[in-house]
Amino acid sequence: MSIDEQVPNPFAFGGDTAKFVEVGDSVSGTIVKLEHRAQTDGKGNVQRFNDGTPKPVVVVHLETPSGQRVRDFVSGRAVSVFREAVHRVHGPGTSPEIGAYYCRKLVRLEPPSQRGWSPAKIYEIEYVPRSQSGGDERELV
Repeated sequence: MSIDEQVPNPFAFGGDTAKFVEVGDSVSGTIVKLEHRAQTDGKGNVQRFNDGTPKPVVVVHLETPSGQRVRDFVSGRAVSVFREAVHRVHGPGTSPEIGAYYCRKLVRLEPPSQRGWSPAKIYEIEYVPRSQSGGDERELV
């Protein structure tokens, strides 16, 4: 099965999608599900790096304190920021856990690296592990 066949329809999952338009925009809640898959364009085609490798995206499914379900599509530099946040808590080579608190905030916009491109969005991600009283349900990211 090719990676193209493995990538599910991004609109098949419930919940709103997090949007980061202005500096200060954020999304937070308890992680209820994690997915690691290839990034797709608006038509469902897998996006790839110049060497042909699929671009990764982590879909963080959250439940907010008000009970709302939200999906946060973490891609680009934000994947590294998320990984670093998890590794600060659990150590190198570890993965985020279901039930942990997650917050992503747009903290600044950097000038575009090329004319005609959009500004680069720079994020901070806070990750707080769930209570140690439950079982270990970590999923590989």
